Amino acid sequence: MYDIKDGNLVVDSHHGVYCPQIFAQTINRELFPEITEETWDILESGPDNELYWDTWAYDVEGQETIDGGVVFQDGDVWIVYEWENGGEED
Repeated sequence: MYDIKDGNLVVDSHHGVYCPQIFAQTINRELFPEITEETWDILESGPDNELYWDTWAYDVEGQETIDGGVVFQDGDVWIVYEWENGGEED
């Protein structure tokens, strides 16, 4: 199991299903040149959009920032820069 060693919390899990929407509304988009305007629009439209979760899962989660961070969600949404092995076998 891996834990976040170095990362920035960008959206707290208390936002629930709105985490991707809050992410799209608040993140500096210049960090993600590979994410399209259409993707941002879908996320900003919220969880009632039928493409919301697929867009988040396939087009944003795992996306790398220009400074080497990776979007990761475990309830909270993080930009992770380094992982730490939690001591368990993979």
